[in-house]
Amino acid sequence: MAPGPAEVDREVTALTGNYLQALMWRIPQTFMMQTYVFLALMGWRVLSMMLLGMALLRWGVLTARLSIKNYVVMAVLGLSIGFY
Repeated sequence: MAPGPAEVDREVTALTGNYLQALMWRIPQTFMMQTYVFLALMGWRVLSMMLLGMALLRWGVLTARLSIKNYVVMAVLGLSIGFY
């Protein structure tokens, strides 16, 4: 994370040039961030939230089929865990 003077000069030149130069400099970085980093860091979180939502739908939590008492207990437990 400590680039040399030559690398800093190349980046400054690319980013202070015209729009096309800046765009061409950013394409590889943007592609890496939107593919690898998203899948590695966010993919697991998205998958787990999707599976949790599917389970809650199947159990009837999201369709309001449970009693008020069940929702109150879930809210208290969720808030207790969240505040802890």
